[in-house]
Amino acid sequence: MNLTTYKPSPVTTGIFKDGGAATPLASSSVSAFEELSEQDLGRIRRLFELCATTTPSTPRAIRRRRALDLAGIGKSHSYNMEDEKSPSYDPTWPRSFRLGTSANAPVVFWEHEVVAWVQSKAAAAEALRAVGGKRRVQRADVTRQRMSGGV
Repeated sequence: MNLTTYKPSPVTTGIFKDGGAATPLASSSVSAFEELSEQDLGRIRRLFELCATTTPSTPRAIRRRRALDLAGIGKSHSYNMEDEKSPSYDPTWPRSFRLGTSANAPVVFWEHEVVAWVQSKAAAAEALRAVGGKRRVQRADVTRQRMSGGV
């Protein structure tokens, strides 16, 4: 097999910028791979395909700062979303938990829950935009004009 004309399988196509066409390698890289056997090259190919298809299967706990960065919200707003007495209360916001019994134990969230929350909010905003988006856009334009002193 000649690595200068390696054509990736459909699984690894997403890795390459050219969409899976023959990918030329630098000449220095080719010389490093010339002494590999077909069996070794097959192993390398399978490793690339495995790396392209694997996703983390175990849940990952993330600290509050990372959860807030993923959600794009501030710390005070997250506390308000967790407080049932607050007007900003959001029962869909993922619940945090401590990694120990101490009051100083770190507070964490499940990363997949935070990502799912953001995706659900994005889907809801998209649906709202599709149904009554023009009214919301016009209102935003009026608000922008008022803020700039236009109206």
